[in-house]
Amino acid sequence: MKCKVCHTMISNSKSECSICGFPYKENIRSSSESEKAAIVYRHQKLANVSIGVITYDYIIENEEVRLESEKQTVIANGNDLEYNRIVWCDKDYKNLPDGVVNVCVFVKKGAFNVRTYNMEVDTSTFKDHARIGVFIDEGLTARFIVGTPDKRIMTDRVSLI
Repeated sequence: MKCKVCHTMISNSKSECSICGFPYKENIRSSSESEKAAIVYRHQKLANVSIGVITYDYIIENEEVRLESEKQTVIANGNDLEYNRIVWCDKDYKNLPDGVVNVCVFVKKGAFNVRTYNMEVDTSTFKDHARIGVFIDEGLTARFIVGTPDKRIMTDRVSLI
């Protein structure tokens, strides 16, 4: 059986999901009650989560490269995410260098818990621009998508909880 909240396989003998903690009392709840409870539970688990990309601007000054600014752009908040639906960042990243680039993304839970992930993305499959998207995957994880609607690369999973 799959957990109705995080979509991971759970044992029928378990009283709750070992990944997200959703309680299972199938003999008490009807299927529709269980689905509604799962949606509410998932929204509670992801209520303070935001997911995004970090961009850096550099300048060359006195023959040295110096970081000028760092900007976090939220792609989606936790409750915007649904299984099997990509949420795309509004920004279109243009003039990408051809080859492998480092994409820095973040998962923020609450005001102070921020985890960053660096992912290498080969941009040679994209012409000259790309967008970044995210979708929720099994185990309350997210996967980032980099590319265009026609050609895209999917990253490894990152935990949302």
